[in-house]
Amino acid sequence: MGGLATGSPSPPLARRGPGDPGRASTFAWVFLWVLLLCGFVAVAAFETSPLLAHFGTRLGAQGTDAVHHLWILAWDVHALATQPGHLFDGNLAYPLERSLAFTDHFLGALPIFAPVYALTGNAVAGYNAVVLLSGALGAFGAAALAWWWTRRWGPAIVAGMLFGWAPLRLGQSGHLQLLTFFWAPLALLCLDRFLRARRWRDL
Repeated sequence: MGGLATGSPSPPLARRGPGDPGRASTFAWVFLWVLLLCGFVAVAAFETSPLLAHFGTRLGAQGTDAVHHLWILAWDVHALATQPGHLFDGNLAYPLERSLAFTDHFLGALPIFAPVYALTGNAVAGYNAVVLLSGALGAFGAAALAWWWTRRWGPAIVAGMLFGWAPLRLGQSGHLQLLTFFWAPLALLCLDRFLRARRWRDL
């Protein structure tokens, strides 16, 4: 049957809905997403309570792992600001060389930790900022991914809440490497957009 097209069909684009940016002004569209992010930050403040009351004095996690992670983040900032080429030569476990290579480097958390640490000089405040915002950013990314797939705000908000504050996540508050997984939904969103439209800018 020569009239049939060959090859695998391209994935269908998601159906446009009433929340599509093509039907709203850019300002209103951005405002809605900023409002959603602020809502997730408020939920994060509630879920981590009383973290804000002791933001610069107590770590938002328990156990020795939290203290170790605090040192790693502070060392990252110090090393990158002074001798970036010696980032992995941490001042720990002497005489071992490249001691930071034996643990997590947490470079992905620095965009949150470093500004707070630089402005306040308080590593505890920087650590707590990561704990607080990791849930909010994870929820925001999951909501964006769910909205992209459904074009509906209700499922997007539910998906964000489930991803940001699932019981498994709350039970790992002392393991920062598991909390800072907020980039994953946004990575999937960009990958899906690329596979649909084949635009390199989506990556």
